[in-house]
Amino acid sequence: LERLANKPQRDAELTRQLAPLAAKLPTPFHPARWALEEWRVQLFAQELRALDAPNAAKIEQALNTAAQGAGV
Repeated sequence: LERLANKPQRDAELTRQLAPLAAKLPTPFHPARWALEEWRVQLFAQELRALDAPNAAKIEQALNTAAQGAGV
């Protein structure tokens, strides 16, 4: 919250990047959810150091893998 006033446009843009992927999650506990949360950490809280360098492509892959496993 201390940094919120610094660059609100940047935060809004990053949130817009995350929103479409978050909307694709079929359930709150979907495996791709954790990749999305790690990406959120990487974007907004760098000092916490996200695991496995998350990005949009990895989240899409996790969504597709889970969908294939479910027979969709």
